[in-house]
Amino acid sequence: VRSAIGKVLRAIVARLGYRLAHPEELAAPRRALAAVGEVARSRAAQTSTENPGGESIRAIAFSRDRPLQLQALIASYLESIDEPPLLRVLYSTTSPAMRAAYASLAEEFAGNDRVQLHEESDFRTDLLRELEVAGEDRVFFLVDDIVFTRPVRVADLLRYPTESHVFSLRLSPAITYSYTTGRSETPPQLTEADGGRLREWDWAGSEIDWGYAFSVDGHVFSASEVLALAKTIAFRAPNSFEAQMQVYAPYFAARRGVCYAEAALVNIPCNRVQSEVENVHGQAQELRPERLLEIFESGVRVDVAMLTGVTTNSCHAELELPLREVRTS
Repeated sequence: VRSAIGKVLRAIVARLGYRLAHPEELAAPRRALAAVGEVARSRAAQTSTENPGGESIRAIAFSRDRPLQLQALIASYLESIDEPPLLRVLYSTTSPAMRAAYASLAEEFAGNDRVQLHEESDFRTDLLRELEVAGEDRVFFLVDDIVFTRPVRVADLLRYPTESHVFSLRLSPAITYSYTTGRSETPPQLTEADGGRLREWDWAGSEIDWGYAFSVDGHVFSASEVLALAKTIAFRAPNSFEAQMQVYAPYFAARRGVCYAEAALVNIPCNRVQSEVENVHGQAQELRPERLLEIFESGVRVDVAMLTGVTTNSCHAELELPLREVRTS
């Protein structure tokens, strides 16, 4: 009887485009969610005794063969956030010249204790280690073609409980187009908060970017939660990390979204340096990674001040990179 019922159920869900999951497939997610609960209870106990002043946060950025664009990310990060959290950069290179450029960039920011560059050996191992040793309660991820365009208050990123909210630095009421899909998108019903500075909405039921809760483009999460979930998935680079984490999309989408009235950052996809995903990106030859490396080596940097206050209708926009010559020695 049980076998017959199972066949009927499988047939029904197949017509709807789904399939019944085998119990073994649910074992890892269940273990992960149980681990999240254990870690959360542990962190709560630590917070009451070891961190009476409240929670803390750090940023982890991913970079590959983009020293010039990473410079723009770091410079705008330091200028835009009122009390910049520690920014740990995991980077990889594909040539000696690129590796030398990252070493030069590390020297440029050597005097700032808020920035640390770490060369990858194995992305998954390195990311899990970063999350394991992090003393901060919260984390947000960044990629190297992001530029901060407006001020960010760290207090805002710590204001909402991560178990009930996901704060997004990339969304705002102006976001009505998805660059990555080439489609228009309608913002969901937004509720004003904090005197109109912030907006809240439901991730569940919202479309495209407005329903994409787990993003590595400036969304705030519990560090222990991400660690517990990331241990259950296989990935080898930032794109597959974000993609594989979507198995937990309903888990994050059950929360409320929070963003600024005006987006704090924008992703400028002027080139592509990874082979995992055929991402949409700019095609200009002068913006190829090899050409931008030459520009970086000549002592030219992105003038991030020129991008302050930029407004776009998409989380990704092919903006011109304003350049200026600087002394790097």
